[in-house]
Amino acid sequence: MTAIRPLNENNTRGLIRAALREDLAYGPDITTVATVDADELSQARFVTREDGVVAALEVIGWVFDVLLENEPASEAEASLCEETSPEGSSAERAQAREAAGVRVNLLVNDGDRVGPGQTIAEVQAPTRLLLTAERTILNVLTHACGVATETRRWVDAVAGTGAEIRDTRKTLPGMRGLQKYAVRAAGGTNHRMGLGDAAMIKDNHVAAASRRMSSKILAPETSSAADTAAGVVEALRAIRAAAPHVPCEVEVDTLDQLEALLALPEPPELILLDNFSVGGTIEAVRRRDEALQGRDVAVKLESSGGLTLDVARSYAEAGVDYLAVGALTHSVRALDIGLDY
Repeated sequence: MTAIRPLNENNTRGLIRAALREDLAYGPDITTVATVDADELSQARFVTREDGVVAALEVIGWVFDVLLENEPASEAEASLCEETSPEGSSAERAQAREAAGVRVNLLVNDGDRVGPGQTIAEVQAPTRLLLTAERTILNVLTHACGVATETRRWVDAVAGTGAEIRDTRKTLPGMRGLQKYAVRAAGGTNHRMGLGDAAMIKDNHVAAASRRMSSKILAPETSSAADTAAGVVEALRAIRAAAPHVPCEVEVDTLDQLEALLALPEPPELILLDNFSVGGTIEAVRRRDEALQGRDVAVKLESSGGLTLDVARSYAEAGVDYLAVGALTHSVRALDIGLDY
């Protein structure tokens, strides 16, 4: 499998810290402290309850690392924490875990398919620490695996067509890095990470560009097709002037807008076909190929809006390069994983 860009550790640790602050905001785990001896050790397994795809397995160890940063389990571990930053090497973190009696053994890799009853990781740790870490680990891990599982369904649906499945910015606040990593782990492709790494011209930007050209307020219901097409071209011109080195994608909802962009000497790198039917998508691909024939320029097409798994392959076979799927991240179901002692 081709290597994927790794999960951003510092960002993910920030997410873990926020999650642990929620659990520990009112003090330590009362139930665990009352029922478990301080020196007790436990061994446990993370076990999947259903078919799926795993992602972000490193989170298991990172949750323990964050807990140990805040609550050293021994003088030896405290000394290591003083010498080791959270961004230290994996070897340093392994030493800190070892000193605290924590061992994490990952049995599968991110992106692997798993089945019900499969052990994906084994853990040994002080029982108090393990029970404190349990819910944070499972909350983060099951969500990431849910994103990976849903992404793989879409990737499988378009396999062999040449089209790629892409995520969107419809991510849960604070979890974008984790969610987009899970998409990558399952074979999907990331769209832009934020508002500044690529330009995305949507209908509201087109309306704003149209108003600027006409110096008047244009209501959507009164704007003509010519106004809209001109607005698309003006918005692209403005982006090229303001940020010439930034990749740009333009959303269109008519074939006229598409043709206006393709006729430009330097069309955008990517055009998003918003809510096109399968038939309209086939025609858009045909016009793209015809307009660019003999020209030293490439324009990719992306389908978006109202896509479902049952029609994914039809859109992919129409010849688009990407299918944009917000459902990979904005409403995905967590994969069922349990911690068994």
